[in-house]
Formats: sequence, C-alpha cells, structure tokens
Amino acid sequence: MKKILLLPPAVITLMLLAGFSKTAPIRGTFVSDSRTFKGTATGYVTGRGELTIQTSNGIHCTGRFARVTHTKGKGTMTCSDGRSMPFVFFSHGVSGNGVGQIGDEQITFTFGKEPIH
Repeated sequence: MKKILLLPPAVITLMLLAGFSKTAPIRGTFVSDSRTFKGTATGYVTGRGELTIQTSNGIHCTGRFARVTHTKGKGTMTCSDGRSMPFVFFSHGVSGNGVGQIGDEQITFTFGKEPIH
C-alpha cells in the first residue's frame, strides 16, 4: 500500500511562490564621471528581491530591495569597499529606473531594459 504525503496548504503556497521570480539586467552610471556599473536584480512575487552589481573600476555590491507601492521601491546595497548605497526605484512593469547615493556620489540606473543613450 502506497502512502500519500499530504502537505499543509501554507507549505504548498510557499513552494509555489518561491518559484515565481523575474531576473532583469541593471545598468547605471555615476553622475559625477564616466564610471558605469552593471549587474542583475531578481524580484519575487512577494515584492522583495536581491541584486548584484559590479562597477567599471571593479567594486562589487550586493543588496536587497522591497516595493513600498505598486510602482516604487527602495533598498540598500553593501559594496566591497565598505560603503553602503541606499537607492529608490520606480517600476514600469518589469522595467524602470532609479537613483541612489554611495558616499557623496549620486548614481542613476535602469533595469529590465537597455540604458537610453
């Protein structure tokens, strides 16, 4: 006789939600000069996500973000040089743009699409 494994509904829901994610490219620039960065952001159906970038001068940054409204989110990255970078973004579906601050330097970025030249 075969045993049937019954999982609680909450476990089934978490298993399903864990698989619903979208990874998008990130591209950005430092406002003060020609340095750039690129990476990826992965967002989950929960409205939270994580991202990783690398700057053109070799600094690596990783962080987390969360939506605060349907079209706006915020997060913070920590970089390999010890600095942290708070940022906000505005989403237009699976793409959008944002701004942040690393030390006294402002950055701008796009995600989910190629940067506008």
